[in-house]
Amino acid sequence: MIIEHLKISPDEWKNYHGAMVNARNNWLVHFDHNLRPALPKLTWAQNSCYLYREWLLALLKAYQAQGLVVQITETSGPKMVESFKKQIAEICV
Repeated sequence: MIIEHLKISPDEWKNYHGAMVNARNNWLVHFDHNLRPALPKLTWAQNSCYLYREWLLALLKAYQAQGLVVQITETSGPKMVESFKKQIAEICV
């Protein structure tokens, strides 16, 4: 689903995902001060988050349609993308 949404090949996703996990494991989470890997471009991560949000909203609406009480915040996609961009910019400065 992500590969189709991003219009990339499985190998491109595998390489990107590996680079992102490596940056996360070695710099962002465990923070090896001697290692500072180049962060992969975050555009694919941002767009993956947007895709996940759309999928999750559809799932929650289906639960609501079945009578379950589920609260949903209906923030538009473009507003969410702008919010993600702002959050990413604050972190990566």
